Amino acid sequence: MKKFVLFITNLFIFSYIGYSIEWKYYPEVEAISFCEDKNSIWIGSFYNGLIKFDKQNFNYENYTTLNSEIPENIISSIQIDKNQKLWLGVGTSGLIGFDGNNWEIVNNINPKIPKCKIMSICLDSTFNIWIATFGYGIFVKINDEIINFNKNNSSLITDSIRCLVTDDKGTIWAGSHHNGLFKFNGQDWENYNIKNSEICSDTIFSMVLQKSKLIIGTNLGLSIFNQENWENTDSINSSLPDRYLNTIAVDSNSNIWCGSIKFGFSKIYNQQIELFNSENSLLPDNFVLFLFIDRNNNKWIYSNNGVSIFNEDKIILNIENLKNCNNYYIYPNPSTLSNSININCNYRNNVNIQIELVNNLGIKVSDIFSGFKEAGEHTIQFTPDASFPSGVYWVRMIMNGTEQIVKPVVFISTGS
Repeated sequence: MKKFVLFITNLFIFSYIGYSIEWKYYPEVEAISFCEDKNSIWIGSFYNGLIKFDKQNFNYENYTTLNSEIPENIISSIQIDKNQKLWLGVGTSGLIGFDGNNWEIVNNINPKIPKCKIMSICLDSTFNIWIATFGYGIFVKINDEIINFNKNNSSLITDSIRCLVTDDKGTIWAGSHHNGLFKFNGQDWENYNIKNSEICSDTIFSMVLQKSKLIIGTNLGLSIFNQENWENTDSINSSLPDRYLNTIAVDSNSNIWCGSIKFGFSKIYNQQIELFNSENSLLPDNFVLFLFIDRNNNKWIYSNNGVSIFNEDKIILNIENLKNCNNYYIYPNPSTLSNSININCNYRNNVNIQIELVNNLGIKVSDIFSGFKEAGEHTIQFTPDASFPSGVYWVRMIMNGTEQIVKPVVFISTGS
């Protein structure tokens, strides 16, 4: 009997994902780069310029050549400096600065950065701007000084660099188009390739740092390098559906997320792999071009059908939404319809709360509590209506009129 109930629980939870809590869709938005500041998610697009999403309500505004001084509508990379100024890789126009009001076209000020295709931008620990290009190597902007590393003047043996990251020690890591990984030690570039290391491929699409580990997405799988040892994951030695990993990201729980152009995206955690595709989730299609994870663990996914936003728990608009609730859990869960459930809440501050029960369609079916609670731990008891059908329901808590937290609860009829 327990196995049957568990199956029904998972089935109902899956059927609810996406309809009002876990997924949002923006089919009209296309994206090749993302960045985040305190109030906004910034998206660089192929053809529609710079897009600014408001994290409070997910409304967005567009900066294009028609309504701003941006010289092109292709934004390949975005970074934000210590002054909250955006730095953009714009088409073949090079590096552009934007402080929210004014546009700075660096190429017009300093011709040492040519008009070229910028692939990636990163800021080091002293906020110098490093710029990866396709065809001109790597540039670094140190205040008003520009330094170029290329195959003719340095130990960088290629001029085609796809991605850049910097670690907490200030080390610059560069992923190349066909020549493997490069590490800058302050003077020279050290090369890691399939001949002198265990990296799974010399073609690198995406890189991200997870504490001291460098995680690398390639055309032949995933390589993890802790600066001493390599660990490779692909479709041969694991259940990863595809070796061609064109985009990767890491969430705040150290889970690795990989996107492919055939099989959707995968979550790697605790030596397990979970696949999300158009058949087992509400992902609109399996052609995932870009993944970005914001500070609230929302996954921003760009595919053929626009931008989708996904969160396994619920989409969180702003981390401030959680500031009043330190802990929130329901027990027993699952529960029978003949028993009461206890909703335990630990509030950091005095708060006005409204707690209600909603069904799989997001429709409120019962009020649980409405009123004022002082800071501290409280337990609220609720007995469901015995006429409710068995299944998954959702306990929604609204704090101070706007802050929402949603938790699932399973009710089982005593006759089930």
